[in-house]
Order: sequence, then structure tokens, then C-alpha cells
Amino acid sequence: MVSVKKKTLEHPKACPIKRAIYHSKLYSFRQQGYPIVYIYARGFESQTIRSHGYAPIGKPCIDSYNW
Repeated sequence: MVSVKKKTLEHPKACPIKRAIYHSKLYSFRQQGYPIVYIYARGFESQTIRSHGYAPIGKPCIDSYNW
């Protein structure tokens, strides 16, 4: 016998009060004309290692700053 559990579209640990507060703040920012930007920050690094670069002919490609 198989136990069937109905799937829902809500997370089981989601707090409806915090969700309502978030939506009200988001709505007020949109009304004030602020642009809403979502950033996925996992791919950001403080230091980037560059394996290739450009340099004049005969000069080594050496960079002392990671800008």
C-alpha cells in the first residue's frame, strides 16, 4: 500500500506574517518608484583569477591589481 501526500505550492516552514510584511514593503517601494533588483550572489568572488590577458608584443602579461 502506498501513502499519498498531496503536494502544495507553499513551503511548509514559510511564515505567512513575515511574507505579508515583505509584500507590503515591496509594494511601498514600487509605489515610490524604486527599481526592484534580485541578485543571485553565489557566483560573486572577491578575487578573480585570470588565466589569460592582453599585453604588447614582447611584454609579459602581468597585472598587480584585480580591478
